[in-house]
Amino acid sequence: MGLKFLVSAFLVLGSGQQALAAREDDAKYIVLRIMPESKFDKARDHFALMYADVYAKMLRERSIKIIDREGFAKLLPPSISDGQVSLLRERVVKHCLSKFSDEELVALARTLKSLPEDLHSLPQSHFDEEALVLKASMAVAICYAFAIGGVSNQLKQSGERPPTVFLPKILEDNSIVSFPNRIVKQSVIAEFKKQE
Repeated sequence: MGLKFLVSAFLVLGSGQQALAAREDDAKYIVLRIMPESKFDKARDHFALMYADVYAKMLRERSIKIIDREGFAKLLPPSISDGQVSLLRERVVKHCLSKFSDEELVALARTLKSLPEDLHSLPQSHFDEEALVLKASMAVAICYAFAIGGVSNQLKQSGERPPTVFLPKILEDNSIVSFPNRIVKQSVIAEFKKQE
């Protein structure tokens, strides 16, 4: 009797995990189809600006000022924001999982799989699908807004010291940062080069 119960419990647990995985796969697919990659690229730019603020605070302690925040952020390697962009994707999917019912996820994923790649050029005969995609797009946009806010707050509050390996090159650019004098500039750049 105990073995039958264990086998039944294992089968129920296994089917529950498969359903959960299928649900998450549907949510990932929906986000992939509805949320353009350019949105995540803009998020990467946003996180780079936030990192520029973290570096500004760190450099201010040495009397160095970032005079061009956007320029500084553009010089940061894109990989610096990889963790935040990955976390953002995960959180958008997580918000979608809570926003859509199982039935809605299945129906929306099925509909999106049946439509052409370019969702903006649907023929007029696809009115119902277009309405569904529009509704889902608004919901995914809300999920994105919640997710980017959460990831941004987490980055602000982390207190984590960002990598400095690429700072010497950025600090050489007088249009990006200003130093109180040449001696401070040379010593700070030498200090960061030692950390490489």
